[in-house]
Amino acid sequence: MTFLAVDNPVMRAELKHQRHVMRTSRSGWFWIVLAVVMLLPAFLSALTVIVAGLLRINLLPVVFTPPFNLVANIGLVSLVIMHFALYIVVTLVTLALAASSITREQTSRTWESLLLTEMSARQIVLGKWWATLRALWGDHVLVLVLRLGFVAWLHWMGSSPDQPDPMRLLIVLLVVTVLTLADNGLTTVIGILPPVSGRNPVILTLALALRLMASVGVLVLTSVIGLLAHDWTPLLMIATLVGMAGCVVLTAGAARLAEWAAVRNLASPQPNKS
Repeated sequence: MTFLAVDNPVMRAELKHQRHVMRTSRSGWFWIVLAVVMLLPAFLSALTVIVAGLLRINLLPVVFTPPFNLVANIGLVSLVIMHFALYIVVTLVTLALAASSITREQTSRTWESLLLTEMSARQIVLGKWWATLRALWGDHVLVLVLRLGFVAWLHWMGSSPDQPDPMRLLIVLLVVTVLTLADNGLTTVIGILPPVSGRNPVILTLALALRLMASVGVLVLTSVIGLLAHDWTPLLMIATLVGMAGCVVLTAGAARLAEWAAVRNLASPQPNKS
């Protein structure tokens, strides 16, 4: 795929700029230490629950036996809170970073020149899309780890008093991983769509509604998968497959719409009429 190639100048230039933005915006020891303090308990809890589920380690003595129960409960509460909080933050950052990749070109009046190059609209749009994903890959991985830990914990709770089946849990984690990756791609292309369409109110409303529905759908579906995976029903399997396919189809459709807008110069600033 040409837009993933390192020789794509749009992707390469955008990735360099976005990495610079991320480095400068995250400078300062105070914010780094604060993030570590908030995320470390959740991250360790996620890894513990995942490993325990895959190795069939009984967590009941740790969760309900003093004095370890206090530490375990703090970690699990942190896992639940930070999973949802970080997902919201990373989603908003992804939307903003993806949108800025287009608006920056418009502001500096280089968007028209970019459209007139030999690169196709697909290479331009998907180059911006891939650069944004690569710039934030660490954040997306962290969200994924917390989500896998959250789902593993739900799976353990749903299968109580029996221990979770490691093979079934592994399948659940793989399904959630695919669903999360598809959701990341959808978030990025939704961020690109409004500015590339010239802030068309219809497309802007559609993008916001799509992002809201997708976020709610992903959170609900992953929670249901975690709770009910021990009793995998055909209905749950169909809902999971539909959810994953829906994210992929919506991402592809939004990317096509962005290409269509770019080809027609809808994102180009309109000249001022005197």
